[in-house]
Amino acid sequence: MYVKLFSSLYQGTLRGRADEILVFTNLLAHADQHGIVDKHWKAIAEETGLSRSRVAAAIKHLEAPDPESRSPEMNGRRIKQIDGHRAWGWQIVNYGKYRAIRSEDDRREQNRAAQERYRERHK
Repeated sequence: MYVKLFSSLYQGTLRGRADEILVFTNLLAHADQHGIVDKHWKAIAEETGLSRSRVAAAIKHLEAPDPESRSPEMNGRRIKQIDGHRAWGWQIVNYGKYRAIRSEDDRREQNRAAQERYRERHK
């Protein structure tokens, strides 16, 4: 899976929290187009090399409100559980917001392709 990773992740309130950053980037890499990560936390531990207790602590931190967050959605929480009856499976709270941000290169490529299609139609 491909995901855009913004440098602001490393400049905000997760700065210096390596476990939380590693777990969050793992979740980002496995999210579907809606920001849903239907993955067990034990799998995250195996993929990241962190102990299960460290992954559980990181997830708890990512689920908690962050009063200093740049994003006011859900009081700054980064993830929320998708089902209350199980301790795994999350939605990344502002996934859609960041997915919608396109880089200048993306915009340039889209405009180039559109111009090419226009020229082909009007030959």
